[in-house]
Amino acid sequence: MVETEAGIDPPEVSKQQASKPDFDDPGKGFLWLNEQNNRLLAYFAPRKVFDRCLSKKGVTTMSISPKRSEFAAALKQETTQFLQDIELFLSGYEAFLSLGKNAKSSAEVRAYMDDLNEMKQQCSHLREEAEANLAAITKPFGGDELPSQSIFFEEWKERCNSLRNSLQQLTQPKKANDIKSFHDIVFFVHSAFIKALPQVSQGSTKGKVTRINDEIKLIDFSSADQTKSKLDQEVKSMLNTLECEDATVVHVDG
Repeated sequence: MVETEAGIDPPEVSKQQASKPDFDDPGKGFLWLNEQNNRLLAYFAPRKVFDRCLSKKGVTTMSISPKRSEFAAALKQETTQFLQDIELFLSGYEAFLSLGKNAKSSAEVRAYMDDLNEMKQQCSHLREEAEANLAAITKPFGGDELPSQSIFFEEWKERCNSLRNSLQQLTQPKKANDIKSFHDIVFFVHSAFIKALPQVSQGSTKGKVTRINDEIKLIDFSSADQTKSKLDQEVKSMLNTLECEDATVVHVDG
């Protein structure tokens, strides 16, 4: 927390730019999706913009700060960047699924595509809601002041709460049409791309899928010439001793 004579400084907007989904095999796609998943979750971390502006304490701080217009500007920029990253995440997931379009289990891949189309619709509705709330939250700061009447101030705080929910609320949906927030989208896609990896790998002919036992699958994307990095029988035996449910182990070069 940074203190100044004027109070608490506004939060810093996330600066790291997401990379575009440029991959040609499921192993690289898996790594890209996992990296992007972690980037998106970082937006929700304590002391980041959403926490500093939209938590119960953050709303109060933003409303009374002499630098409230800077808080609002940071929130607008962070939300815009986050929404762009969400759309990039979904486009990368679509590119990942497309690699498995020739899979013998193509019906399963099509089911993931159907879920993706549902998520796109949910994302569109959530984006409209988030942008409307964001506009209502930041508009009063054009003159650096909040609405003076208490009833309008309460409505402003409710807008902050609605934006926080649409961004961060996590309900851990089991189905795509149960998604209630962008956090739900991140959660659902993360679960889906792990489950889809075996089918996509089979369809792409890149990545050898081996069943270690009833609960563990190994998917090997290592290059044929990197013999030292390949999982040997000893490691496979070790995996066979693990106690877990429906686990997928991924091996890639590097």
